[in-house]
Amino acid sequence: MNQNQQHRKSTERNRTVQAVEINQPNNGVSDEFSGFAFMTGEHNNQEQDTVNKITFLLDSGASDHIINREDLFISQSSLPTPIKISVAKHGEYISATKKGTIQVTTNLGVRGTLDNVLFCPEVPHNLLSVSRMQQAGYTVVFGQHGADIRKNGKTIMQGRPVNNLFIIEFLTSINSPAFHLCGFDKNNYKLWHQRLGHMSKNKFLEIKINNLVEDIEQISSVAPDDQLCEACINGKQSRLPFNQAKDKSYIKRPLYNIHSDVCGPITPTTVDNKNYFVLFVDEYTHYCVTYLLTYKSDVFSAFKDFVAKSEAKFNTKVVNLYSDNGREYLSTEMKNYCVEKGITYHLTVPRTPQQNGVSERMVRTITEKARSLINGAQLDKVFWGYAVLTAVYLINLTPTKSLKSPQTPYELWHNKKPQIKYLKVFGSTVYVHNKTCKSKFEEKSWKGIMLGYEPNGYKVWDPASNKCVVVRDVVVDETNFLISRPLWKPEENVENSHDKTDVTFSKSVSNKSRNSDGSKSDVLKSDDHICPSKIRKTNHDTISIKDKSDSVSVSDPNQNTVNSELRRSDRLKDRPPISYRHDDDDDYLMCAQSVVCEVPSSFVEIRTRNDRSQWEGAINDELKSHAINKTWTLVPRPQGKNIVDCKWIFTVKNDEFGKPSRYKARLVARGFSQQYLTDYDETFAPVARIATFRFLMSFAIQHNLLVHHMDVKTAFLNGQLQEEIYMKIPEGVPCNNSNFVCKLNKALYGLKQAARCWFETFEQSLKREGFQNSSVDRCLYVLNNGDVNKNIYVVLYVDDLVISCSENERMQNFKRYLMSKFKMTDLNDIKLFLGIKITRSEDEISFDQSAYINRVLDKFNMQDCKPVNTPLESKLNYEALNSDVTYNAPCRNVIGCLMYIMICTRPDLSTCVNILSRYTKFNNKELWQCLKRVLRYLKGTINLKLCYKRSEYNHILSGYVDSDWGGQDTRDRKSTTGYLFKAFDICTITWSTRKQMSVAASSTEAEYMALYEAVREALWLKSLAVSMHICIDKPIVIFEDNNGCISIANNPTNHKRTKHIDIKYHFSREQIEKNVITLNYIPTGRQLADALTKPLPAVAFHEMRRKMGLE
Repeated sequence: MNQNQQHRKSTERNRTVQAVEINQPNNGVSDEFSGFAFMTGEHNNQEQDTVNKITFLLDSGASDHIINREDLFISQSSLPTPIKISVAKHGEYISATKKGTIQVTTNLGVRGTLDNVLFCPEVPHNLLSVSRMQQAGYTVVFGQHGADIRKNGKTIMQGRPVNNLFIIEFLTSINSPAFHLCGFDKNNYKLWHQRLGHMSKNKFLEIKINNLVEDIEQISSVAPDDQLCEACINGKQSRLPFNQAKDKSYIKRPLYNIHSDVCGPITPTTVDNKNYFVLFVDEYTHYCVTYLLTYKSDVFSAFKDFVAKSEAKFNTKVVNLYSDNGREYLSTEMKNYCVEKGITYHLTVPRTPQQNGVSERMVRTITEKARSLINGAQLDKVFWGYAVLTAVYLINLTPTKSLKSPQTPYELWHNKKPQIKYLKVFGSTVYVHNKTCKSKFEEKSWKGIMLGYEPNGYKVWDPASNKCVVVRDVVVDETNFLISRPLWKPEENVENSHDKTDVTFSKSVSNKSRNSDGSKSDVLKSDDHICPSKIRKTNHDTISIKDKSDSVSVSDPNQNTVNSELRRSDRLKDRPPISYRHDDDDDYLMCAQSVVCEVPSSFVEIRTRNDRSQWEGAINDELKSHAINKTWTLVPRPQGKNIVDCKWIFTVKNDEFGKPSRYKARLVARGFSQQYLTDYDETFAPVARIATFRFLMSFAIQHNLLVHHMDVKTAFLNGQLQEEIYMKIPEGVPCNNSNFVCKLNKALYGLKQAARCWFETFEQSLKREGFQNSSVDRCLYVLNNGDVNKNIYVVLYVDDLVISCSENERMQNFKRYLMSKFKMTDLNDIKLFLGIKITRSEDEISFDQSAYINRVLDKFNMQDCKPVNTPLESKLNYEALNSDVTYNAPCRNVIGCLMYIMICTRPDLSTCVNILSRYTKFNNKELWQCLKRVLRYLKGTINLKLCYKRSEYNHILSGYVDSDWGGQDTRDRKSTTGYLFKAFDICTITWSTRKQMSVAASSTEAEYMALYEAVREALWLKSLAVSMHICIDKPIVIFEDNNGCISIANNPTNHKRTKHIDIKYHFSREQIEKNVITLNYIPTGRQLADALTKPLPAVAFHEMRRKMGLE
């Protein structure tokens, strides 16, 4: 309903306006807002609307929303009859001629539309109606410090008091031509979004609203838009978070609580060989300091540096350190340092990272922002270290909900607001002033890549020198940097996703040095970034750095903050080459059978594990064995005697399928503390050769013998000590007198003579029963009863016994005898021996290591690799194998594992293991590629078995020998020897590949030298067979494919071409004359030893492999 209204005078438009009866159109509802109307009161117009910012006065007397700018509408319509509105002066009116909708964003970042807004050009201020908001379901709360407008308990917008009025500011999109003429660039927000390290919209608005930076005018006209940032999505997308508020009122100062965590290892390694980063977060300021690390062990040095410099800055002490149970925090030096400094340790409960949520969340924030920086800049991932340091610097400039006050961590830590005008987009092209140009027409700048900030400049990657330098005079291209960026080419990455890579960059064509423009950035921490107070901006974004600074910041101990104009030495300072250092020394493969298994590293660690009861049971079993054997006696500590230390070793035993079967704890003495000739004398103790075991198994299957397996429990405890040895009381053994020690009555694991004492004890017990050991393998024992079916054969490998005989009754009697002498476990038919799975049928026995191979593939992240047909390519790149460029890969570890597999059951790996092991001193990339190919071959042949079958035979022993004359490596041209021997014509029992000691002048000479090695092995095998009372009345046949070699060996004439050959090689000729050995010719295509001298093509290799008995 309309009332009589009059126009008010223009000179009185600043007076209070009151609402009268107004025609109210139907209210529309859109997003967060319903149709509002505005009226207003008096207000000094000191705050003018910016181009995209609208200021409203919150008026409880207004019945509708009113605006005075028509260009704010996104849709509008003319009113058929103007609405007259009375003003405070009696009898005067103003008119609203149009109504429409405007789209706005509140000062808290909530987007929506205002519908049915009246347009009145005469109203001096925009008015926001309280009644309209209440009709739409909003609650308006007025307070001393402002007004909050809420809906469903959530604050949608906030008003601030000005001159006894409440002002609310909105941001809006303006579509009129006048908007574009004002110079506002829609892409400005995207540019600042990148400059600020992909900061969220809410954080950006918080900076603007609370004036958190000195130069707020830089972003005052920038408004967030709805455009998606792909780099943010790729870098930050995550599951929905859950918040858990904590009481922090007791924290009154910086350094009271410090939270720390380590992230890594990160693949790939950075350009300066960093694999981890560690962060320290101060809970009071929420300021983060980050260090890049090469190894986890560097955490202690980083912590000392952080404590020293932060305590010097604030003149106060660190009180509490919160961290997880990482071993880098549990080192003795770390604990002693915390005790010395009075810092209290707070460790999380295992597998409860929520207790260290501050640092855990900060790690996520850093990695997400760094990932976004790398992704947005489209840089190689080897620059992740610089991205992390830049991300931390920008995070410290960013508001956080962890702080109740409207301040940034930077402001709380440095006691001043940060500046953002010097921020540049990460990865931008940087034109650096070249102060070394000597020619008048030489270019005065060179291009680099912006990677971060320093207190005295920017970190810039110089492609010409392949290093990061610190520069000061730069021009930055932030818009077209993907096009203008300097060319650099990363080394081709041929690794799969599971492997660690060490990416380097190819040298630029230019050879000019940049050392005078900047020094190499050896910075390890995040806080050494650009200090805004030191920089003044000149034309065209050229940056100059002042000489003096009053900034105080936590810096890195190894940082050389050198003025970029100082001359640096051109001498190369490379690290000495190393073969490989694994990320975690506890996982380092010290021997071939070491596999990844999470076992306790100490007795104390057991208390914190979930499987504590199993380990305690294993410890009790071990101590019980010591009590039964009376291993020691507790006595007072003797004067002048050496006291040997001891420790607990833990492992998990697996069955033949590779699955854990039992927990095992072993108490070992630290024998390195023994004194020679005082605590021990002789220490040697033999073990059976694996070839002896294979020969016994082939003999057993041929004569249908039983083969059983027994394990001696705590074998070394059965050895009798001759020396007087004292040991510290082990952990877990109760003793009330700290002056007591253990006097050892029996040998203990770890003592230098323990293995010898056990061996002598066991050997004496067998010899008393009539057993005799072999003259060529002392750990093979035979009880000769004059007949194969009555004999008993025993092979001893430390504490594992393999027993073979024909009758079950005889077997049981012998086992009862052993169990009367020693505490043993009867495993009956042999199924697993030294990690070899043994499967037996009526006339066949097979050996495989599939479970171990699976663990090896898992260890080196090759479970999902693509199999290949051969372990090596037939044509190797020997020039690349001889490269002395060290590559960060576990080459020696892999070779150790492959060697164990090859020695036990896989003659098809003999060639590749021998060839590749020659180049371990280089540890280069080509070697790693070859080793990965071998692992891929194992992946495809994981179930390959070495099979022995019962058959009719012509020869008890027969052999094959060959050589690869001159080899394929042109550096030394030494030939390769390969031989293989079979028992009963079908059972492959021994094989070997080795490089010859000297260069052979011809292929005949190389074959003759190889024959010498084969003859030696044949004589050993014959002696082994004789010691088992196997009659060999015929010469051992050795197959040779070189007629010249056969001629030299069979004819004693001194040929002109052989007179230079070493005398020892004529040993073969002597054995042939004695009719011990006979040589037979065999074509190369049937020569099995050919596969043991060089890589073969797939078809030939598979045929040789089949003939070796691998199926």
